[in-house]
Amino acid sequence: MHFIAKLDRQGNTVKAVNTNPAAEPRTTDHEVKGGPVKRNDHKPLPATHRWGWRYHHTGIPTGEPRQGEEYRRERAGYAAPMKTLALPVALVLLLLTAPAGADQQQWVSRVDADRAAGMLPPGESVRFFCAPCGDESWTPAEVVRLEVLHTGSGGYWEVHLNGDAVDLAYTYVMRRGQWENLALALGLEAFDVPRFLDGEDVEDPARALAAAEDELARLELALARTVPGAAHRLDRSRSAWQRYRDSQVALEAEVIGSADAGTAARLRLTRQRAAEILALVTMDP
Repeated sequence: MHFIAKLDRQGNTVKAVNTNPAAEPRTTDHEVKGGPVKRNDHKPLPATHRWGWRYHHTGIPTGEPRQGEEYRRERAGYAAPMKTLALPVALVLLLLTAPAGADQQQWVSRVDADRAAGMLPPGESVRFFCAPCGDESWTPAEVVRLEVLHTGSGGYWEVHLNGDAVDLAYTYVMRRGQWENLALALGLEAFDVPRFLDGEDVEDPARALAAAEDELARLELALARTVPGAAHRLDRSRSAWQRYRDSQVALEAEVIGSADAGTAARLRLTRQRAAEILALVTMDP
């Protein structure tokens, strides 16, 4: 036999109904003979606890009217249509399935991850500072290897810097002469974090670029003296690199829409070139 217990709004048993017409429902002292059988709140439903009936779902008994509820004759009670409950249930499920491994902006969309990666080119310096964690000072790092990887959960991606996932809300990049929060710079939400770090030793882009170009010239001269036969090839390499540098600087300045972006790009590329020449100068034959 399959039984359904009809309940009033307080969850009290009103009548037991047999859903199998071929079988007669058992007679119990819980059937109504003049009014609903009152049940204490701490006691389980007799239908499930004593009689062993099974339900598709029991619902949530309530004494308060709900918007859109209807009186169901076959159930001897009121019920709210399922569609009115779908949104709250969906919101709860969304909260339960939200990424637990992310803090603020560690798990982001693919678009935002790619945008962040575009502001973290190899050779660039970054700083990490987590104000909500109680950090007293920032931690410096240099971008050596950068990857955008899928988290394995839904549409969430991570930016991995030098092999480790980073939270964009606690990452700072040099922009317009200041260390700016990367998440905020991208227009993402970040709470309880400063937009800019204290600039006690903020690098001046123009001075840094002049120093980097002087260092590059010094290293190229050292390479030409170390390997005299490579001077001609070094000249050709320098000319090709300068054409690439100028094109890349113009591109980044146009895309980002800032002259400062061009200076930052030239500084980054000059430092990369200097690192490459230094590796040749110090290479064991």
